[in-house]
Amino acid sequence: MPTELEELVGFIAHPNPQIRQVAIENLVPYSATQPAIFKTDELLPIKHLKFLIRDQPKIAEQAATILVNLTADQAVLSNVATDEKFLGILLSQLMDPAEPNANVLSMLLANLSKFDGLESLNVAFDVKAHKAYLTEDEINIMPYILLPMMGSEQYELEESMAMLPDLQLLPPDKKRDRDSKIIQTHVETLTLLATTKEGRDLMREIRVYPIIRENHLRVDDDGVREACERLVQLLMRDEEEAGAPTECKSSRHGQYETREREYLLTPT
Repeated sequence: MPTELEELVGFIAHPNPQIRQVAIENLVPYSATQPAIFKTDELLPIKHLKFLIRDQPKIAEQAATILVNLTADQAVLSNVATDEKFLGILLSQLMDPAEPNANVLSMLLANLSKFDGLESLNVAFDVKAHKAYLTEDEINIMPYILLPMMGSEQYELEESMAMLPDLQLLPPDKKRDRDSKIIQTHVETLTLLATTKEGRDLMREIRVYPIIRENHLRVDDDGVREACERLVQLLMRDEEEAGAPTECKSSRHGQYETREREYLLTPT
């Protein structure tokens, strides 16, 4: 017999949006303390939550928050991270500049990126999708990824002038996103996009490396630093294969040490 909380979970699929909102609002705390109530009926509540990220903004925010908490569970993580249709919807919403819940959706994507079967995410970021994401006259995702990672730091003129127009001449009070999980998600998204040579070439051309360097130096979070280092290693791939004498490592104080500071982002 279902418990009262399990019955409440059933109301998140109610056709009345007011009832859905009341139910999901009251369930958010339990997603962290009693995740089992969402794992009944072969994870049917998870299916409902995935559908609700397209609901009214407040309901969608709470559904995404619950999924962020629940994806700490491996069974739920596997269910969500292998749902290619859901991943496509999630990425589509994140690409929308007007998306009101971009922060919590980015947190969810960060959790999904930890799934061992990451190839499911690579399906969403296949070669054809890369072109659409990176091309200026299509989705053009790069400004939306990089702008939240920018702070008030000053770059060398040559670096700055080669960056995307949206990243140039930022106000002196520009603040980097305070949520380190969001920064980590953006770096991990860049890493996915850098799995193709075309993506890596573009990142060198628009000087992504100096931005990653500053985030590595200034964001006090191990997850961010590790993500930055993984991305840099990926950006080094072509140079190392060509035998280029480049060295880049992290010091004990979290600073990049490199013999050629700008090498990775210098167009060939």
